[in-house]
Amino acid sequence: MQVFYDNPTIKGSRLTGSLKGSQQEIKISFKNLTYDEMMRIWHFNDLPYVLSVAYKVGPVYLESTRIKTTTPVKTAIFGLEPTKGEK
Repeated sequence: MQVFYDNPTIKGSRLTGSLKGSQQEIKISFKNLTYDEMMRIWHFNDLPYVLSVAYKVGPVYLESTRIKTTTPVKTAIFGLEPTKGEK
């Protein structure tokens, strides 16, 4: 918790992976959740509650590394139909 408090923004050389070398700034802030909000998180998949805290982190813009090949559209066919009340 102290590390996040002391370093609320991650940028520059502290970014790693696909974010390394980017101009992004990732902000980290403590998120004070209500008891009900915390219980909704921990009741997922019937997990027992564990003392925890929540943080809001973002924005993080990720570029996809997946390449999807497509073929160009060669022919497009459009049809028009009259709307109600028109002939």
